[in-house]
Amino acid sequence: MSKIFVVGSINVDYVMEITHLPLLGETLPSQSFLMNFGGKGANQAVALAKQNEEVYLIGCVGQDTMGKDSIQSLNQYGVHTDFIKTIEHQNTGLAFILVENHNNRILLHAGANQNIQKQQILDALSLAKPNDYLLVQLETNLDMVYFAIHEAQKRKMNVVFNPAPVQSIDMEILDFIDILIVNEIECEMLLHCKYDQKEQVQSFINKHQIDYFIVTLGEKGAMFYHQQDVTSYPAHAVKVVDTTAAGDTFIGAFLSEWIHTADLSQSMQYAIVASALTCTHIGAQKSIQSREEVQNYLKVHF
Repeated sequence: MSKIFVVGSINVDYVMEITHLPLLGETLPSQSFLMNFGGKGANQAVALAKQNEEVYLIGCVGQDTMGKDSIQSLNQYGVHTDFIKTIEHQNTGLAFILVENHNNRILLHAGANQNIQKQQILDALSLAKPNDYLLVQLETNLDMVYFAIHEAQKRKMNVVFNPAPVQSIDMEILDFIDILIVNEIECEMLLHCKYDQKEQVQSFINKHQIDYFIVTLGEKGAMFYHQQDVTSYPAHAVKVVDTTAAGDTFIGAFLSEWIHTADLSQSMQYAIVASALTCTHIGAQKSIQSREEVQNYLKVHF
């Protein structure tokens, strides 16, 4: 079975449900409050672990109770945490999430997430073999994202890149990416075109020699680009409660199914259902459904 190494963020989420965004100077009571464990790296690692994958998270937490609790929670989900470093005089990353009409807005404080070091990556990837997977995002120090990608290439690993939250990057790094996964906004900002401008998208992925390009579109489903083929996949309708971690679930579920089946269509459809089920629960990691739960749902509804 392939190992998956995730270089990514570890946050504690403070989630408040509100009726509307507060106006300037307005104090607004929240309808509910929830504290849970999140961060794109941690969420994606948990999504993979809940799909029964062997996943190693490379990241940092602060020297605080939140950091200890985050590591304990990751262990309980089955994520290997040997390569998570505790940073002195730093706080664990924080995310403040406002949920308005089932949609979320997020404020981030990176904290310890910006302190990943080369040795952590080298130590972790010493366990890797050719055709294992590296998964990275952009909630950590960017130089270490680049370093991890280059190290993975040296080891002939498959590299999966989720450039989120989107920011200015060295576009040449995309030449080393096997699977690129973005949402609609990230697609526009990174490619400077809309996801359905097929010729422009195709030109971009051909230029950077990206094998597989996926755009997640929320309630509109997802688009998949491979060589000259473009396929649209509809969303799976559910009663949405909270969209937090839906995109991270999609990535974990897609990657897991792809590793086991090598069937692109099946992997896309499975990931769409898994991410939809995450939206039916409040929270981040705890809202992600296990492989058994997703499979049981598919048996009943498909």
